Amino acid sequence: MNKRFKPVQIKGHYWLPLCKNYFDNIDVTFEGNRFGIEINLPEEDLEIIFNKWKKSYNEYEFKGFKYYWNYHKSSIYVYKDKRFDWDVLEKNNKLIMKKFKQGIDLLIKKYRNISGK
Repeated sequence: MNKRFKPVQIKGHYWLPLCKNYFDNIDVTFEGNRFGIEINLPEEDLEIIFNKWKKSYNEYEFKGFKYYWNYHKSSIYVYKDKRFDWDVLEKNNKLIMKKFKQGIDLLIKKYRNISGK
């Protein structure tokens, strides 16, 4: 499946690439040095998933990435792990995006396992 990011105006002259429904009820934004994963579920469901997720939370769980999910109402933010050798990929933007897609997909897989969705 080909994911498409479209520019969305946040405010004034500030725009972000957004992929609506990257996966069922999940939007993904690219914010320069990180990706944001927004799970669009009712707050009660998010709180249950968040509490289950935190039992096995490790911000370096996925090779090459560091992620944060600090509160059930917030987005999950995915960053490059500085301990990973990103220099090999830096020369090719497609390889970087492919690696980020891999990280996003691993987080979504974890979400699916925890939520049963």
